[in-house]
Amino acid sequence: MKKIRIKRTNISSYFSANFAEQERKSLATYADFSDEEGCGPEVLITNTETDIESLWKKGEMEGVKLIIHPNSGYDNYSIDFIKSSNIPVILGNPIRQEAVVSYCLSFIIERSTAIPWRTSWEEGRSWSRPLLHKQTALIIGNGHVGSSLNQKITSLFKEVLIHDPFKKLDCLSEVARADYVFICAGLNSTSENLINKSLLQKLKPTVNIINPARGKIVNLQDLKDFLLSHPKSQAYIDVFPKEPYPIEELKDVKNLKLSCHVAGVYLGIEEEIISFEKNVLHDYINLSFDKFLDKYRDENLQNKIFKDNLI
Repeated sequence: MKKIRIKRTNISSYFSANFAEQERKSLATYADFSDEEGCGPEVLITNTETDIESLWKKGEMEGVKLIIHPNSGYDNYSIDFIKSSNIPVILGNPIRQEAVVSYCLSFIIERSTAIPWRTSWEEGRSWSRPLLHKQTALIIGNGHVGSSLNQKITSLFKEVLIHDPFKKLDCLSEVARADYVFICAGLNSTSENLINKSLLQKLKPTVNIINPARGKIVNLQDLKDFLLSHPKSQAYIDVFPKEPYPIEELKDVKNLKLSCHVAGVYLGIEEEIISFEKNVLHDYINLSFDKFLDKYRDENLQNKIFKDNLI
């Protein structure tokens, strides 16, 4: 089998020390990672630290026909690059999708069913918990994570509202009904600073908010003010407007829990990343290009262009 010339642009700092070597070994059937001068790659493997615009402007991507981006975030890709390069960028949304959904489910469980510790019989047997089947959830974003989360919680809640302007789903007018707000959207002009003072003022004083998506969707100062004035509300934040974030600015907000960019992390993620890359390369080699694009339709960043937004 003829091997494809591949270049890995960046390795995330949180990967294990032997990840790069393991990746090369696992992809050896399809890939030649040779860095020989003058021989450009046909496939790039990138991450969110890759300065893709710089590589493009310097002419260092000549001959590249496919980009594998095994991350769910793609803030380093501009709509201009996607349009002008015409290079398919296959996103790794499936790698972290269920991990982020599980993170949201953990949030529900912790907020709704934390079991009280009792060492003896109490005649009153009080447990002042609101039951989920009497509550309403709002999911902002109906992509990979949002649609999967919706499938899993529909039977738990009285109703699940979906807001996604790109799929003609508009439920923000009903935000006052939400007991839980799950942010599952990508970052673009419609979602940046969406959770701000104006929207927060419409929410219940006991609302639960979780953001495992993109930090800039939430105005943290506005959220902080809301939480301080509504002590029965709760928020979980996994992502921040800038990272690392000065966490000390939030230390006095007792009803705000921080987890700092771990929603998509789980045991075995490195193996899953390599497996994803291997499958994409296998299909790229063995399928016609049209069939390849059709198979990865939902993961191709070229298909996420909508009205000058990457969604």
